[in-house]
Amino acid sequence: MGLCGLDHNVPYSWDPPYVYRALRNFAFRMGLVGAGLPSWTYKNIMSFLRSGETMTLPRGSPALNPEIVWKNANHKTLNNKQKDITWMSVHGCLPTRPFLFRRHLTLTENCPHGCTDSEHVHHLFWECSVARRVWGLVV
Repeated sequence: MGLCGLDHNVPYSWDPPYVYRALRNFAFRMGLVGAGLPSWTYKNIMSFLRSGETMTLPRGSPALNPEIVWKNANHKTLNNKQKDITWMSVHGCLPTRPFLFRRHLTLTENCPHGCTDSEHVHHLFWECSVARRVWGLVV
């Protein structure tokens, strides 16, 4: 009939999740819409996430500003459990093995999953073999 110009060969959502709207708004604000950047392909994004590259923030970065850190830690898209984990990570009181070891609540600082590394926050979420397997399933 020509009433709707949708292409039914690709998925479309009338009410996309908030994350998709936020990404679309970010791309629009940064002028990335229609730029045809090869780095925005699914394959490139996934390979970057799987590589686990460490990123360093430049001096004067807004992410080093405490107000911005707390604004992001209390973002409206996070549920309460995610906000709690973020808050504890920023304050350094997430109950990792070194945190518990300093309080004499565990016998060792090492990761309980057989790693020989200390179970600090970065190891817990990124470096541990168990965390890498979980990220492999999610991503």
